[in-house]
Amino acid sequence: MSSEAPTTVQMIAPRSMKFAAWASTAAAVLALFTARSVYQGEQERAMYEKMRYTHATYSSYIDFRRSRGRTLKCTAALLDSNKVSDDDLKAILLHERGVEFKYDKVRHADLAECVDGDDVRALFEEERWDKSQKRKALDAMDDKLAWSVTVLDAALVGYFRDIGDKIILCENFAGFLQTGQAQAGFGIPGRYLQRLMSPGLKLLRADNYPNLHRFTSDVAKLTEDYTKPLSCDRLVELYPPKPRLVELWIWSKDQFHHWIW
Repeated sequence: MSSEAPTTVQMIAPRSMKFAAWASTAAAVLALFTARSVYQGEQERAMYEKMRYTHATYSSYIDFRRSRGRTLKCTAALLDSNKVSDDDLKAILLHERGVEFKYDKVRHADLAECVDGDDVRALFEEERWDKSQKRKALDAMDDKLAWSVTVLDAALVGYFRDIGDKIILCENFAGFLQTGQAQAGFGIPGRYLQRLMSPGLKLLRADNYPNLHRFTSDVAKLTEDYTKPLSCDRLVELYPPKPRLVELWIWSKDQFHHWIW
C-alpha cells in the first residue's frame, strides 16, 4: 500500500468535517431565517386581527352608548354617597333580587336624571311612594342603567385577554371613564366604577366582571384615581413588552407543540 494513501485520507477527512459543519450551519441559519420570516408574517396577521377586533368592539359599544341617551348626570347622582348610600345603590341595582329601596324625596331628587319620561320624573317630586310608584321608578332606572356594566365588561375582553390592541382600547375606552374631569375634577364614570368596587358594595369584582375590573384599576393607577390626564403609552409601566427573541422562542415552542399534537 502506498504511503501517500493515509496522507490523502487524512487530508480529505478535515475537509469533509469542515464541509459538514458549514452545511449544518447554513441549514441552521436558513431554518432560523425561515422561522423568523414565518413569525413576522404571523405577527403582522395577528396585528391586523387585533386592529379589526378593536374597531368592531369599539363601534359596537358606541352603538350601545348611543341607545342609552345621556347618562353622565345620572352617574354623578349615583356617585354621591351623601345622597345615595351604599344600601340605596344596592337596592337600585339589585331591586329585582328583592332588595328594598327606601325613598327619600330630598336625598334622592337627583335620581330623576336616571329615568326617561316626564311621568316617571314627576315621581321624584312626591313626598313618598306607594308600592306601584316605587316599582315604576325602579324599573325606569333599571331601563336606563341595565347592561351598562355588563356591555362595557364584554367590550374589554380584548384588553384583559390581549386579543385587542391594548393601547388603542385604552385610548378609546378610558375617555368614557374620564368624562366630567374638566367640570368635577375627576372622571365621573371611573369614580362610579370604583365605588362599585369598594368594600362596602363589592358589586364590581374580579370574579364577576374581570375585564372591566382590570381596566378600571389600571386606568386608576395611571391617573391617580381619575384626577389626572391619561397617556395610554404609560401602559408599558404595567405591562412591560417582552423582548422579541423571547416572543419568538414562545411562538416557536407553541408551534412545536401544535405540530407534535
